[in-house]
Amino acid sequence: MGKIAKLSINYIKVIDERKLRKLTMLKRILLGLGVLALSTVATAQTNFADFRAKVMQNGKAVSGVEVKMILNDIEVATDTTDSDGRVGWPNLTPGEYKIVATKSGQSPIEVSKYLVAGNNPEYTIDLAERMQVIELTAKRTQKKPVDLLNNRVGFNQDELLNSAGRGVGLLENTNSAILSTRDGLSIRGSRPDGNGYFVDGMRIIGGGATPPTLGTQELAATISGIPANVGDLTGGAFQSTTRSATRKTTTAMELNTSQFLDAFGISAMEGFISGPVWVKNKGKKNEYVKLGYVANAQVNYSKDPGPTRTGVYVVKEDVLNQIEQDPLVFTPNGFVHRASYLREDDFERLKARPNS
Repeated sequence: MGKIAKLSINYIKVIDERKLRKLTMLKRILLGLGVLALSTVATAQTNFADFRAKVMQNGKAVSGVEVKMILNDIEVATDTTDSDGRVGWPNLTPGEYKIVATKSGQSPIEVSKYLVAGNNPEYTIDLAERMQVIELTAKRTQKKPVDLLNNRVGFNQDELLNSAGRGVGLLENTNSAILSTRDGLSIRGSRPDGNGYFVDGMRIIGGGATPPTLGTQELAATISGIPANVGDLTGGAFQSTTRSATRKTTTAMELNTSQFLDAFGISAMEGFISGPVWVKNKGKKNEYVKLGYVANAQVNYSKDPGPTRTGVYVVKEDVLNQIEQDPLVFTPNGFVHRASYLREDDFERLKARPNS
């Protein structure tokens, strides 16, 4: 009986240890899923614009003022200022906003403000002014000096469309800390492979890939003070924000080519289409797109994707045909390849490499 009781106790002990291992493994799995979910949420939030505003009048904060945020003629957010005259939204879509502040008994005040992804400085609305317009100008004739306090440079959608270039190479002209090298863009002298490329807050493995221009809302670069949520980078972070669905069907097409201007035939064609699928509160003041679609594509073609400054030398067409028809020449020492007898006048200089 003693042996049977001892075996029973050992068996129960083994069962308890197995249950404990299963519970421990289950806790680890749940903990890992929780961390993954939090990481996903944190990454997704980097695509939003955090905006705060303060309403003032005659140097004093004003409470009870209704503030509306309008993007693409759509009212996307509305709130009323608190006792300190402040109002804010942490998850707005980046873009050009029209801000309308209305105080009871007064005419509305309208201002324009472009919001970038991430934290935006607190903006002050002065009710004493009938109309306030913010005008942003950019001088691109020369690079700006390295600014240690302003660690973010970039272009909004209008600036991208009006610029002569395309892609992240545009950022080279915004700050002296960004340099173009043979291997790519270098920030503050770092190696190009130390940079990170992000589209809507998600990192693009391999780097260098950005959305086409017509589908880009904002293109920016963080040149210093890299935030922890983008990873451990030795260079900088290039960030692209794509356009959201529009309230009305919108189409655009762009064609750039040097076909008749040089010998390299560098061409790019891009198309964009966007529109609504489900519009909520249609016909009302707070109408907005609940579900929509966006499609953007680009096709590139170049006769010579890597042109040289000196050009290339190729055999003339008639000489090449002769070599193909009669490749060998008989000499007293035997047969020799006809190409061994080519002279300088058998070649011609071309600016673009054929079949490249």
